[in-house]
Amino acid sequence: MLLKLVTCEVPAAERAAFEERQADFGALATARGFIAQVGGWLDEERTQAATLSLWTDVIRYQLFAEQYRRRQAPGRSYAAGSVLLARETLRVDEHDCDLRRAAAMAESVRISDCTVPRERLAQFVADQRGVWSRDSEADGFILGSVLRVQQDDPRFLVLSLWDGSDEGHRVAASTAVGRRTTIATLAPSLATSVPLRDAWRVLPA
Repeated sequence: MLLKLVTCEVPAAERAAFEERQADFGALATARGFIAQVGGWLDEERTQAATLSLWTDVIRYQLFAEQYRRRQAPGRSYAAGSVLLARETLRVDEHDCDLRRAAAMAESVRISDCTVPRERLAQFVADQRGVWSRDSEADGFILGSVLRVQQDDPRFLVLSLWDGSDEGHRVAASTAVGRRTTIATLAPSLATSVPLRDAWRVLPA
């Protein structure tokens, strides 16, 4: 599985237009290899947004990107903070829930950005199974995934989907991050719980 994570800053004057533009991604629903797309605001002030799109593989994603590359409309701009592509190295699915169904059910997503020393990469990946076996017992947990960022080998995204946005899963996820950082440096760029917007959700047709 391939994850595309986009984070961006949205000018105050463009927030309403930005929200409306999320509906323009309907073409994704019929794209070959598309699994799901979800997103939400990273802060209560709605100045930063994140969208996560899931694909079966990088080739099908690239074909779609070449055919449907969006052109930015005048007066409707936003500054991309980052665009990351990451390939899945481990998935924890204790409830037999595939990615499409997980994305449809999820009300929030927890994203942690971890930079791992190169000499400890193998250990980091191996240790995730034990960490996730405990996390998966938390109320609201749907699915977890560990993905390796393509542009930066020592960097991983740790992703978990939850069926609620209450404090319980935040505590569970924060505890898991603490365990992971015993062998990894948590990058300050992103470590947050994102309430998902229903209007931004795109599922296969």
